[in-house]
Amino acid sequence: MKFVNLSKKFTILSVFFGVLAFGRFLDDFRLWVHYNDFERGDVLERMYIQKEAIKAVKNGQNLPDQTIIMLEELYTQSAKKGEVRRYITMQKNNKKWKFYAFNADKSPNLSDTKRCLDCHQDSLDREDIVFTIENIKNYQGNLE
Repeated sequence: MKFVNLSKKFTILSVFFGVLAFGRFLDDFRLWVHYNDFERGDVLERMYIQKEAIKAVKNGQNLPDQTIIMLEELYTQSAKKGEVRRYITMQKNNKKWKFYAFNADKSPNLSDTKRCLDCHQDSLDREDIVFTIENIKNYQGNLE
């Protein structure tokens, strides 16, 4: 009898179906609030969040459950300048955060986003492990 190690295959499948179930790509994110830009190396990170989430933070509350932050990465150099590199979402569910990645064509990117979660959790000791929480709190645009 030959034993086959299926753990890697099951991990890939569970990541893929997890992305489809909860981390689906949200095409309407540009209707949300564009609250921050950050240059990191050769990419510009544009960050979007729902109005309700900003209102909650401005009222001294944590980000509500089901909050989604969309990060759109754009190339800033080379022949690809201005083109989308990829998308990353942070999604809050039951006070826990999940990260999902998508390719420029909006298909699921099965790369391991555990690195994103680990960095946020290790750096921030609070429920909302969002580096830009002050940008959200200090947002001055229209929330109507």
